[in-house]
Amino acid sequence: MATYEMVIGLEVHVELATKTKIFCGCTTKFGGAPNTHTCPVCTGMPGTLPVANKKVVEFAVAAGLATNCEITRYNKFDRKNYFYPDLPKAYQISQLYLPICRNGHVDIETAAGKKTVGIHEIHMEEDAGKLVHDPWLDETMVDYNRCGVPLLEIVSEPDMRSAEEVIAYLTKLRQTLQYLGVSDCRMQEGSLRADVNLSVRPVGQKEFGTRTEMKNINSFKAIARAIAGEYRRQVELIEDGGQVKQQTRRWDDNKDASFAMRSKENAQDYRYFPEPDLPPMEISQAFIDAVRARQPELAEAKIARYQREFGLPEYDARILTEEKPMAELFERAAAVCGRAKEASNWIMGETMAMMKEKAVLPENLTLSGDALGAIIRAAADGRISRQSAREAFAYAFDGSEDIEGYIKEKNKACRKDLEEAKEQVEALLALVHPQTREGFFRYFVYDDNAPEEEMDKQLDDNAEKRSKLYKYVRRYLNCYANLANSLEDMGYNEAERKEYAECAKKYDALKREIELRSNDHIDMRRYEPDMRQVLDLYVKAEDSEVIAKLDDTSFLDIVAAQNEEQLNDLPDELKDEYGRASAETVEANLREVIRKDSPFNPAYYGKLSIILQELIDKRKKEMLDYEEYMKELIELVKKAKGKSANSYPESIKTPGMRALYDNLGQNEYLAIRAHEIIKENAIVGFRDSRMKQKKIIRALAKLLGDEMALKIYDIIKLHDEYGKGYC
Repeated sequence: MATYEMVIGLEVHVELATKTKIFCGCTTKFGGAPNTHTCPVCTGMPGTLPVANKKVVEFAVAAGLATNCEITRYNKFDRKNYFYPDLPKAYQISQLYLPICRNGHVDIETAAGKKTVGIHEIHMEEDAGKLVHDPWLDETMVDYNRCGVPLLEIVSEPDMRSAEEVIAYLTKLRQTLQYLGVSDCRMQEGSLRADVNLSVRPVGQKEFGTRTEMKNINSFKAIARAIAGEYRRQVELIEDGGQVKQQTRRWDDNKDASFAMRSKENAQDYRYFPEPDLPPMEISQAFIDAVRARQPELAEAKIARYQREFGLPEYDARILTEEKPMAELFERAAAVCGRAKEASNWIMGETMAMMKEKAVLPENLTLSGDALGAIIRAAADGRISRQSAREAFAYAFDGSEDIEGYIKEKNKACRKDLEEAKEQVEALLALVHPQTREGFFRYFVYDDNAPEEEMDKQLDDNAEKRSKLYKYVRRYLNCYANLANSLEDMGYNEAERKEYAECAKKYDALKREIELRSNDHIDMRRYEPDMRQVLDLYVKAEDSEVIAKLDDTSFLDIVAAQNEEQLNDLPDELKDEYGRASAETVEANLREVIRKDSPFNPAYYGKLSIILQELIDKRKKEMLDYEEYMKELIELVKKAKGKSANSYPESIKTPGMRALYDNLGQNEYLAIRAHEIIKENAIVGFRDSRMKQKKIIRALAKLLGDEMALKIYDIIKLHDEYGKGYC
């Protein structure tokens, strides 16, 4: 079977954004009751004469200049003779012999690289009406509202070879026309339609195959599917010994197939002749120069300026300039808030997410740059929290612009909530007597002096009290976080601000202690595999970049076995372009080992993390040469993998004992004694029993104190040597 390539050219019909039609004064507004936007001229009544719309000529010249075309100084209109029910005059006024623009091009980018697509011509013409078929009555009706709406037909050269190139060309063309203000290019309303001319030929053949034309496809997805479907149909036809016929076809997106409509006409079939009712036009150089002077800044120029003027990454600049309304939103928001990168983040994040959620197209966006800029500025100044900023954004998204008024009302409500939340917590705590640490434990958890068989009952009986405490404290902390930076603006004096801050610390500390003492806190390591999968799938930190497969640390075992003289023996994929090992890969994998193993020995891995960061900082500041850096990095890897020289006392033999030693200030006696206490009290299944856990914690508390006992318990419960299984 031969290998075929497709050859594609496009005829793009663009409705112009004029207020009136091309040859009469009827409105071009979309919609309206059928046949209400008509007059004797656009419906072709006898005795009427067309008059050319100057704005149409201006838009045509603007489009030609933006697509690198030659402007035809002397041009005229022609009659294209054919009759369909949607064309009441039995002819269309168009241009054939002297189109207004010729010999242009558009540069596109695809995965394969840059490419230039030639533009054969751009000509002006009038649109036809619309046929509406009623399947119930089996009748076809005609709406002439669209008759006479001004069009530009942009005819490309047959330079495209794939659907990807076609979409890139259409995207670039649509973007350019939008920036010019020539058309809104709303494909869903038919203001941008594409006819796809496609043929196939064996790869290497110079002659074109027989082409077909698929008419008026009005979405990028449908165009891509139509190209794939027609290519497949033509190849199969040729392979089966048939011949492709030159014809006009209709693409049915629901059936994923095209259907023949009629044979494809040639120019002579339309009996073109000069339009007798419209004199030729001569376009002066002064007119062209005036249009050129009014040309707006196009997307490519904006991309360069955004990087230069605002310091934006190229990625941000390209996203922001894809649609003209989004670029306008960004520029106004950045001007108001003075923080271009934050404005970019808000538009690419919250704004586009909300647009997707509410199915809002860029041209229909009611969010103003003034409102968005005011929100960003208020958040940056600390007058509202990030959460309040998001709420203000939701308010502004629907077109509301009084952001300052919204902030005042929001802060007023937040102040009321803050004071109510404080009263709630204080009222609950006032029930505790005495107001001591032991008193709070006894009220919310259990009495330490009660018999062990009573403790579980007290723990359960006090569950509702603890639930209220957690709920009230969370509410207070949320309210305080929303207002922390706005308290002064809201009239709170220094003493009051200090009081609220101290209350936040006090309530949070009490909540944490109660959670630990009652064992209500969640041990995330129990759920770590599933949670990590969820996080990896759905959560991405801002400004991060994956530089290595962090879940596979076996590579570090290779590194740990090396010394600085053996670096060249590392695998090739871990070497940079200069033949040296990739430091970033080692760093990334090492950082993941530290993160993953840190709960087993926080003190030890905390130190390794600090050392690693210091090494990275030295490398970035070029304080270490390559050999010195890799030498130290390898030693750090060996420590992380447990392959460094033994730095523990002889009595500290197991991973659990080493964790105790490191986290008890490297006190050998305390480590050994704590190990013995744990072994004595670690009853089988202790991780599944609160009573058994409390027994270990109480025993450790006698040696270490309550706070350290809880800290040590959270470490040792992860070590299998003290009994298998997680709580």
